[in-house]
Amino acid sequence: MMKNEDDAKDVCQEVLIKLWEKREDLYEVKNLRAWAIAITRNKCLDHIKARKGDTFSWDDAIDAPTYTTPYQVLSINDETNWVKDLMEKLPLKQKEVFYLRHFEENTYKEISKALDLNETNVKVYLHRARTFIKEAMEQKHAYGLKTG
Repeated sequence: MMKNEDDAKDVCQEVLIKLWEKREDLYEVKNLRAWAIAITRNKCLDHIKARKGDTFSWDDAIDAPTYTTPYQVLSINDETNWVKDLMEKLPLKQKEVFYLRHFEENTYKEISKALDLNETNVKVYLHRARTFIKEAMEQKHAYGLKTG
């Protein structure tokens, strides 16, 4: 979620400090991983708000695939940038759910605990994000033609 590595390291350090401060109460936490994700998310949002921006970078989240021809490089880079732009248009909750599910590979239950949502809302946000991206991709690749 952070734009650069230094900010990410700062957030990580703050999360570790928070965990250390709460170390005596950790036995009460039912899902430590989800709790840590929630703390990390909140710290990231705090940093973003402090910078007065509502930005979210997908650059570090998407693995760079391997290419064989210059055309493939250009084509894949164009498509990847276009999809990143679509992701930027998602509302914040949809963006967070989409990221945690597809890039962090969290379960619905883990996402619901991390974002303090019920599992039904997680599924709804994820469905809406996927639908938005799918429809935009279909429209782009249909070249203005109506199908089916």
